[in-house]
Parts: sequence; structure tokens; C-alpha cells
Amino acid sequence: MTNLSSETSCVFCTVRDEPIVARNRLAYAVRDTSPVTALHTLILPNRHVASYFDLDADEQRAIDELLEKEPVRHPGLRPDGRRVQYRRQYR
Repeated sequence: MTNLSSETSCVFCTVRDEPIVARNRLAYAVRDTSPVTALHTLILPNRHVASYFDLDADEQRAIDELLEKEPVRHPGLRPDGRRVQYRRQYR
């Protein structure tokens, strides 16, 4: 996939070459190539920002919507919870 960001040194901007498991207009989800747990998934905005908190409200909602998508929630598994982590700095 084409790199949508001009930040080619950003590790999160370069994961766009991984298969996308879910997407919407402002964000997309990919499986982590170095997972901490089974099916570890990254949900990333299309726009490069330094922090989740730099996203506008529509972008934050887009990420939240992807958290509820079936492919991201791992169909067939019944986890008793999930961990959502926001990175403070992406630079």
C-alpha cells in the first residue's frame, strides 16, 4: 500500500505494507508483525500525528469504531477483556 504519510521514518507509518484487517475513511487496523500477545492488532490513523491526543474528534471516533469491527475483535475467540493502549509520542 502507498505510504499515506510524509513521515517515512515513523515506524507506524511504514506498517501500511501489512495486510489490512479492517478500515474506514480515517483509520485502519493491521495485525502486529511483532505481537506481544496472540492476534495483537494495531489501529492507526491515516494521518501522521505525534499522539492519539493530536487527532481530531472524527479521527478518534474512527479509531473507536474499528475497535468494534468483527475482524479486529478476533472472530471465534471469546476473550474476557481487551487492552487498549494509546501511545503518547509517535516521533
